[in-house]
Amino acid sequence: MRKIDQEMINALKSGDDSFSKGNRLIERNEGGNIQVKFHGHTIAVFAGECLLINNCGFWTNTTKQILNEILLEFCDCWLFQHKFDWFVESRETNKRREYTGGAMLVDLS
Repeated sequence: MRKIDQEMINALKSGDDSFSKGNRLIERNEGGNIQVKFHGHTIAVFAGECLLINNCGFWTNTTKQILNEILLEFCDCWLFQHKFDWFVESRETNKRREYTGGAMLVDLS
């Protein structure tokens, strides 16, 4: 894990909604939910018992890596790529869903 991503995860765990480093930003939206932004785009929102992920159309390794760190830490699942397609898979049940872009809800563990 990159150092900047570990700092971001630590900020999320501690409830620090003012984290800003590099191209990553954590803030609280108008609805009171914590959101993670990358290059100004909201790529993750913690909403109740769910996590909303969104690559915002950026199919990059860095976007995937940041989302993957969040998913591994808070949802016990991971995001991976196979033959150019992205998937979210539960580490507990091995249940797999294809991620086709846009918003996807994932249950928090």
